[in-house]
Amino acid sequence: MDRGTAARGPRSAFPSSANPHLPADDVEEARAQLSERDYAQEYLVHFLETDGSVFTNGLGCVVDPLPQSWQSGHEYLLGVDWGRLQDATACVVLDITAQPKAVGAVDRFMKLDYHRQIARIKALGSRFGVGAVAAERNAAGDPLAEQLRRDLPVPVHPFTTTAVSERQGLDRLILAFKRQEIALLRDDALIHELLAYSAKTLPSGLIQYGAPPGSHDDLVMALMLAWEGSRIVLTREQRRALQ
Repeated sequence: MDRGTAARGPRSAFPSSANPHLPADDVEEARAQLSERDYAQEYLVHFLETDGSVFTNGLGCVVDPLPQSWQSGHEYLLGVDWGRLQDATACVVLDITAQPKAVGAVDRFMKLDYHRQIARIKALGSRFGVGAVAAERNAAGDPLAEQLRRDLPVPVHPFTTTAVSERQGLDRLILAFKRQEIALLRDDALIHELLAYSAKTLPSGLIQYGAPPGSHDDLVMALMLAWEGSRIVLTREQRRALQ
Protein backbone atom coordinates (compact mmCIF):
# COMPACT_ATOMS: atom_id res chain seq x y z
CA MET A 1 0.00 0.00 0.00
CA ASP A 2 1.47 3.33 -1.03
CA ARG A 3 1.89 6.03 1.55
CA GLY A 4 -0.12 9.18 0.91
CA THR A 5 1.66 12.47 1.31
CA ALA A 6 0.51 16.00 1.94
CA ALA A 7 2.31 19.28 2.25
CA ARG A 8 2.40 20.70 5.73
CA GLY A 9 3.31 24.18 6.83
CA PRO A 10 5.21 24.98 10.01
CA ARG A 11 3.31 24.41 13.20
CA SER A 12 3.76 24.79 16.92
CA ALA A 13 3.08 21.90 19.24
CA PHE A 14 2.67 21.88 22.99
CA PRO A 15 1.93 18.79 25.07
CA SER A 16 -1.36 18.58 26.95
CA SER A 17 0.55 18.83 30.23
CA ALA A 18 1.28 22.44 29.30
CA ASN A 19 -2.46 23.22 29.17
CA PRO A 20 -3.45 24.76 32.53
CA HIS A 21 -7.13 24.00 31.85
CA LEU A 22 -6.63 20.23 31.48
CA PRO A 23 -6.43 18.43 34.85
CA ALA A 24 -3.33 16.29 35.31
CA ASP A 25 -5.54 13.42 36.51
CA ASP A 26 -7.33 13.40 33.14
CA VAL A 27 -4.01 13.15 31.32
CA GLU A 28 -2.87 10.24 33.50
CA GLU A 29 -6.21 8.48 32.99
CA ALA A 30 -5.78 8.83 29.23
CA ARG A 31 -2.25 7.41 29.48
CA ALA A 32 -3.71 4.31 31.16
CA GLN A 33 -6.55 3.87 28.67
CA LEU A 34 -4.95 4.70 25.31
CA SER A 35 -2.38 2.78 23.33
CA GLU A 36 1.12 4.25 23.62
CA ARG A 37 0.97 5.46 20.05
CA ASP A 38 -2.38 7.22 20.45
CA TYR A 39 -1.34 8.79 23.74
CA ALA A 40 1.81 10.15 22.12
CA GLN A 41 -0.14 11.72 19.29
CA GLU A 42 -3.17 12.99 21.20
CA TYR A 43 -1.57 14.15 24.45
CA LEU A 44 2.14 14.64 23.80
CA VAL A 45 1.49 16.09 20.33
CA HIS A 46 4.03 13.84 18.68
CA PHE A 47 3.26 13.77 14.96
CA LEU A 48 3.69 10.13 14.00
CA GLU A 49 4.21 9.84 10.27
CA THR A 50 6.33 6.73 9.77
CA ASP A 51 5.41 3.09 9.50
CA GLY A 52 5.97 1.05 12.60
CA SER A 53 4.90 -2.10 14.35
CA VAL A 54 2.02 -1.54 16.77
CA PHE A 55 2.42 -4.77 18.77
CA THR A 56 5.88 -3.81 19.98
CA ASN A 57 5.57 -6.01 23.07
CA GLY A 58 4.49 -9.09 21.14
CA LEU A 59 7.50 -11.24 22.02
CA GLY A 60 7.32 -10.07 25.62
CA CYS A 61 3.87 -11.64 25.91
CA VAL A 62 4.98 -15.10 24.75
CA VAL A 63 4.82 -17.61 27.60
CA ASP A 64 6.64 -20.98 27.56
CA PRO A 65 5.17 -23.43 28.19
CA LEU A 66 1.55 -22.39 27.74
CA PRO A 67 -1.17 -25.08 27.97
CA GLN A 68 -2.49 -25.90 24.50
CA SER A 69 -5.35 -28.14 25.57
CA TRP A 70 -8.44 -27.94 27.74
CA GLN A 71 -7.69 -27.33 31.42
CA SER A 72 -10.15 -28.26 34.16
CA GLY A 73 -11.78 -25.21 35.72
CA HIS A 74 -10.87 -22.93 32.81
CA GLU A 75 -13.29 -21.26 30.41
CA TYR A 76 -12.60 -20.56 26.76
CA LEU A 77 -13.85 -18.28 24.02
CA LEU A 78 -13.31 -18.62 20.27
CA GLY A 79 -12.65 -15.71 17.91
CA VAL A 80 -13.40 -16.36 14.22
CA ASP A 81 -12.42 -14.17 11.27
CA TRP A 82 -14.06 -15.51 8.10
CA GLY A 83 -12.00 -15.73 4.93
CA ARG A 84 -12.97 -14.28 1.60
CA LEU A 85 -11.66 -14.93 -1.91
CA GLN A 86 -7.97 -14.39 -1.16
CA ASP A 87 -8.07 -14.49 2.65
CA ALA A 88 -7.85 -17.33 5.09
CA THR A 89 -10.37 -18.12 7.78
CA ALA A 90 -8.61 -17.76 11.13
CA CYS A 91 -9.54 -18.88 14.64
CA VAL A 92 -8.07 -18.06 18.03
CA VAL A 93 -8.99 -19.81 21.29
CA LEU A 94 -8.68 -17.51 24.32
CA ASP A 95 -8.64 -18.72 27.91
CA ILE A 96 -10.69 -16.02 29.63
CA THR A 97 -10.11 -17.34 33.16
CA ALA A 98 -6.30 -17.39 32.97
CA GLN A 99 -4.35 -14.51 34.50
CA PRO A 100 -3.48 -12.95 32.17
CA LYS A 101 -5.95 -14.14 29.54
CA ALA A 102 -4.11 -16.62 27.36
CA VAL A 103 -4.18 -17.82 23.75
CA GLY A 104 -4.65 -21.60 23.88
CA ALA A 105 -4.71 -22.46 20.18
CA VAL A 106 -4.85 -20.92 16.71
CA ASP A 107 -5.91 -22.26 13.33
CA ARG A 108 -5.78 -20.78 9.86
CA PHE A 109 -6.95 -22.40 6.64
CA MET A 110 -7.81 -21.58 3.05
CA LYS A 111 -9.63 -23.12 0.11
CA LEU A 112 -12.16 -25.05 2.17
CA ASP A 113 -15.85 -24.94 1.39
CA TYR A 114 -18.03 -23.57 4.16
CA HIS A 115 -19.19 -27.00 5.34
CA ARG A 116 -15.62 -28.10 5.96
CA GLN A 117 -14.80 -24.75 7.56
CA ILE A 118 -17.66 -25.16 10.01
CA ALA A 119 -16.57 -28.74 10.77
CA ARG A 120 -12.99 -27.64 11.44
CA ILE A 121 -14.04 -24.75 13.67
CA LYS A 122 -16.45 -27.00 15.53
CA ALA A 123 -13.65 -29.51 16.16
CA LEU A 124 -11.42 -26.79 17.58
CA GLY A 125 -14.20 -25.36 19.73
CA SER A 126 -15.20 -28.80 21.02
CA ARG A 127 -11.58 -29.62 21.87
CA PHE A 128 -11.54 -26.72 24.33
CA GLY A 129 -15.21 -26.80 25.30
CA VAL A 130 -15.60 -23.15 24.34
CA GLY A 131 -18.50 -21.40 26.00
CA ALA A 132 -18.95 -18.65 23.42
CA VAL A 133 -17.83 -17.50 19.98
CA ALA A 134 -17.08 -13.97 18.77
CA ALA A 135 -17.35 -14.00 14.99
CA GLU A 136 -17.24 -11.46 12.22
CA ARG A 137 -20.69 -10.99 10.75
CA ASN A 138 -19.78 -9.21 7.50
CA ALA A 139 -20.32 -10.82 4.09
CA ALA A 140 -21.19 -14.51 4.63
CA GLY A 141 -20.56 -14.25 8.36
CA ASP A 142 -24.19 -14.18 9.52
CA PRO A 143 -25.33 -17.56 8.12
CA LEU A 144 -22.03 -19.17 9.12
CA ALA A 145 -22.32 -17.82 12.65
CA GLU A 146 -25.86 -19.19 12.85
CA GLN A 147 -24.59 -22.59 11.73
CA LEU A 148 -21.90 -22.48 14.42
CA ARG A 149 -24.55 -21.58 16.99
CA ARG A 150 -26.48 -24.73 16.08
CA ASP A 151 -23.48 -27.05 15.76
CA LEU A 152 -21.43 -26.25 18.88
CA PRO A 153 -24.00 -25.16 20.38
CA VAL A 154 -22.94 -22.01 22.23
CA PRO A 155 -23.81 -18.31 22.11
CA VAL A 156 -22.28 -16.56 19.09
CA HIS A 157 -21.62 -12.85 19.46
CA PRO A 158 -21.53 -11.14 16.04
CA PHE A 159 -19.00 -8.39 15.35
CA THR A 160 -19.83 -5.96 12.56
CA THR A 161 -16.56 -4.78 11.06
CA THR A 162 -16.46 -1.11 10.12
CA ALA A 163 -13.53 1.28 9.96
CA VAL A 164 -14.51 2.60 13.39
CA SER A 165 -15.27 -0.71 15.15
CA GLU A 166 -12.12 -2.36 13.80
CA ARG A 167 -9.97 0.59 14.90
CA GLN A 168 -11.50 0.58 18.39
CA GLY A 169 -11.03 -3.18 18.72
CA LEU A 170 -7.41 -2.98 17.59
CA ASP A 171 -6.71 -0.09 19.96
CA ARG A 172 -7.99 -2.17 22.87
CA LEU A 173 -5.87 -5.15 21.79
CA ILE A 174 -2.77 -2.94 21.44
CA LEU A 175 -3.39 -1.62 24.94
CA ALA A 176 -3.70 -5.19 26.27
CA PHE A 177 -0.25 -5.98 24.85
CA LYS A 178 1.17 -2.78 26.32
CA ARG A 179 -0.15 -3.76 29.76
CA GLN A 180 0.81 -7.44 29.30
CA GLU A 181 -2.80 -8.44 29.91
CA ILE A 182 -2.54 -11.24 27.35
CA ALA A 183 -0.29 -14.29 27.07
CA LEU A 184 0.66 -15.85 23.73
CA LEU A 185 1.62 -19.37 22.86
CA ARG A 186 4.72 -19.67 20.72
CA ASP A 187 2.98 -19.94 17.36
CA ASP A 188 5.18 -18.72 14.51
CA ALA A 189 2.33 -17.64 12.23
CA LEU A 190 0.58 -15.61 14.93
CA ILE A 191 3.77 -13.97 16.17
CA HIS A 192 4.86 -13.12 12.62
CA GLU A 193 1.54 -11.43 11.88
CA LEU A 194 1.62 -9.46 15.13
CA LEU A 195 5.17 -8.22 14.65
CA ALA A 196 4.53 -7.29 11.00
CA TYR A 197 1.26 -5.49 11.70
CA SER A 198 1.91 -1.77 11.49
CA ALA A 199 0.46 1.70 11.59
CA LYS A 200 0.96 4.67 9.36
CA THR A 201 -0.31 8.21 9.56
CA LEU A 202 -2.41 9.39 6.65
CA PRO A 203 -2.25 12.94 5.32
CA SER A 204 -5.48 13.63 7.21
CA GLY A 205 -3.71 12.82 10.47
CA LEU A 206 -5.68 9.60 11.00
CA ILE A 207 -3.74 6.43 11.74
CA GLN A 208 -4.27 3.43 9.49
CA TYR A 209 -3.52 -0.11 10.68
CA GLY A 210 -2.72 -3.04 8.43
CA ALA A 211 -0.41 -5.80 7.32
CA PRO A 212 2.41 -5.04 4.88
CA PRO A 213 1.69 -5.70 1.19
CA GLY A 214 1.69 -9.43 0.49
CA SER A 215 1.29 -10.32 4.17
CA HIS A 216 -1.68 -11.62 6.13
CA ASP A 217 -3.54 -10.28 9.15
CA ASP A 218 -6.19 -13.00 9.55
CA LEU A 219 -4.86 -14.24 12.90
CA VAL A 220 -4.51 -10.67 14.20
CA MET A 221 -8.17 -10.08 13.35
CA ALA A 222 -9.25 -13.35 14.97
CA LEU A 223 -7.30 -12.43 18.11
CA MET A 224 -8.93 -8.99 18.13
CA LEU A 225 -12.36 -10.64 17.86
CA ALA A 226 -11.55 -13.02 20.72
CA TRP A 227 -10.36 -10.11 22.85
CA GLU A 228 -13.49 -8.11 22.08
CA GLY A 229 -15.59 -11.14 22.99
CA SER A 230 -13.79 -11.48 26.30
CA ARG A 231 -14.98 -7.98 27.22
CA ILE A 232 -18.65 -9.00 27.07
CA VAL A 233 -18.61 -12.71 27.97
CA LEU A 234 -18.65 -13.20 31.73
CA THR A 235 -16.93 -16.11 33.44
CA ARG A 236 -18.85 -18.20 35.98
CA GLU A 237 -17.05 -16.40 38.79
CA GLN A 238 -18.01 -13.01 37.39
CA ARG A 239 -21.65 -14.10 37.03
CA ARG A 240 -21.73 -15.32 40.64
CA ALA A 241 -20.32 -11.99 41.81
CA LEU A 242 -23.21 -10.18 40.16
CA GLN A 243 -25.90 -12.31 41.83
